[in-house]
Amino acid sequence: MKITKTIVCLYFSLLLLLITSCRMTRFCPGFDMNDYRFVSFRTNDTLRYVSNNTTTIDSLILFVTDFYCDEPYEFTNYSISPDYDCETEAYYQTNILNGISIWEHQQGYAIDVQLGSDLYSFSFTHYVNPHTDTIDSDHVYSQDKIEVDGIECFTHTITDLSGNRRFDSFTKIESVGIIRFHDKKTGKEWKLLRD
Repeated sequence: MKITKTIVCLYFSLLLLLITSCRMTRFCPGFDMNDYRFVSFRTNDTLRYVSNNTTTIDSLILFVTDFYCDEPYEFTNYSISPDYDCETEAYYQTNILNGISIWEHQQGYAIDVQLGSDLYSFSFTHYVNPHTDTIDSDHVYSQDKIEVDGIECFTHTITDLSGNRRFDSFTKIESVGIIRFHDKKTGKEWKLLRD
């Protein structure tokens, strides 16, 4: 009986030693500043929108006032598994003009877009186009594929289902940004002017 307890103690001691010695330092390169796919704007960028669906042509000029991105970092993983994810994070925020501002936040494939005070959350998915999902009975997410400047890009269109949002729809194109959004309060649809 005493020998069995000793063997069990030795077994657990060896197992504990093995587990604690399996520490591995991992390196994550941080956000790639040359990657404009999800977060398309940086500090001091200017976003120009125009609305011509009313009796006059209006323009809206927003400036990126804040930008954040992950720097390279290391972490210690207590697993012998080689699989680990470096989920980079980045966002930009514009100034506020007539209650209109844009904040886009990306972490991994999760995206948050805030227009004014209206927040939408979704994940970038790359399905065979077209693809549509209803998210929490709150908004509809549609994805399609188009060509922009000779490059195949995914479009992501969000439409509000709650009826409580001022900005009830928008379209985002990878590497281009939010190209269109609708302001239910004014009836204006704003379209991005690209240089």
